[in-house]
Amino acid sequence: MPDIMPDTLSAAADDLAALCSALVDGTITVAEQTRLEERLRCDRAARDAFRDFMQMESILAWELVNAAAPARQADAGKEPRSTGMVAWRRVALWLVPVVAAVAAAAVAPLVVSKPERGPAQGESAAAAPGFATLGDTTAAEWADGRVRAAGDAIANGPLRLTAGSAQLRFASGAVVTLNAPSEIEVLGGNRLFLRDGSIIPFVPPAAKGFTVVSPTGEVIDLGTEFSVSVGAKGETSVYVLDGEVDVASGHGSERSPVRMTQGFGSRLTTTQSGPEMTERPLVIDAFDGPTRALRWRDLDPSRATIVADGELRIPVEFRPDAIDDRTATRLAIDHDFSSLRGRRGVISFKVTLPHGGTTDPNRWLACVVDGGTGRLPMAFDADATLGVLVSPLFEAGVRIEGEAVKQTRVFARSEDAVGPYQVLITIDDTPAARERHGSAVAGVTVNGQELLRERPIELADRPRIGLQTHATPESSGAGVALVDDFSVSVSTDAE
Repeated sequence: MPDIMPDTLSAAADDLAALCSALVDGTITVAEQTRLEERLRCDRAARDAFRDFMQMESILAWELVNAAAPARQADAGKEPRSTGMVAWRRVALWLVPVVAAVAAAAVAPLVVSKPERGPAQGESAAAAPGFATLGDTTAAEWADGRVRAAGDAIANGPLRLTAGSAQLRFASGAVVTLNAPSEIEVLGGNRLFLRDGSIIPFVPPAAKGFTVVSPTGEVIDLGTEFSVSVGAKGETSVYVLDGEVDVASGHGSERSPVRMTQGFGSRLTTTQSGPEMTERPLVIDAFDGPTRALRWRDLDPSRATIVADGELRIPVEFRPDAIDDRTATRLAIDHDFSSLRGRRGVISFKVTLPHGGTTDPNRWLACVVDGGTGRLPMAFDADATLGVLVSPLFEAGVRIEGEAVKQTRVFARSEDAVGPYQVLITIDDTPAARERHGSAVAGVTVNGQELLRERPIELADRPRIGLQTHATPESSGAGVALVDDFSVSVSTDAE
């Protein structure tokens, strides 16, 4: 079976994972029970890992039971007791001597009161194959060693991605991108459990209500795109890229949802009674009203940007009479971004690039962060602190101080999508980041696919953010890049 244990359990012992799994499945033998008891008596790390494992299993069991309830009601009168319930009652009996042996009173409520696991594999399971299929992948490797191809059904049970990125397409229409290392479990056509790692769900209107369950809470989509990550201790971080979500601590009747909109972030932990806000918008613009929070300065007045139909429109063309780097249209966001210093900042926006009107594929839009003085540099200039580029052919790249550090093909979010592309840039200049890396660090995802994670950068005291479009001399014709939902958020403290 794949390694589905928390990191603490993997580090605690070689066979502890197998013993705990046998305990949960109700198949543990007397000899195995004795060995487990001895390990828990003698090894504090094993006891901590055992507690973490049982807590996660308890949460997952509740989810599977709730999802399977309609199926059980339909089968009422046919089968008085599910296989899962029998297994869990066996587990409760085994746990009496185990809990007594380790003298860990805190473990008892996590496990003994645990509900039935739900139908066993092969029965009317809550997360049967067919609720989701595998979409695109990039250098994806799986913990179970299987080779998976696009279109393969995702079966019930844990699924761990150990390298690369992968996309899951749910029956509801939701598209979820996993970035390694991550482990999820599909709970239904519109619901999944994120045990650890990071995902970015893209949820079209038809899939409204898509829910991500984590060890410390739930995130319920209201028509949006958002990122979710779960750390080693179950702490859950959420950031809303577009639309709205409800974020709740706890599960079931414990839930206390808080509504979050674009540009807001929050954290869920076992010590908090509700979501803790972590990021708030500094500036945000959907370009759909007469009053805009964002202002900008066009650096090429002859090709000025305009706002129309709720989008910022930036020309994309090559003019034979242009000189030097004026083949690009550039604009600087006219705002004070000094708040990015000492905090965690998030820049996000959507962009659609022209797939018609110009003939050459080598045209792109870039978001550039620089030192804040002089003319806005091009993404490939040395004085560009960070440049993120996207092209119409599902390609994206990252440059730091002009040097290319990543270029790859990114996922389409629907079968026939050309855009928009969702760009997410994080800049962490908190004391904790500087202590670990000696400087600020940057991360980049495009359409949920991680291009960069914690790469050191030199962040200026008053950084500037700019957008630029570019077309090569071989291009003919003209097009327009459409930018929407531009947001810059910063952490609520310097944590």
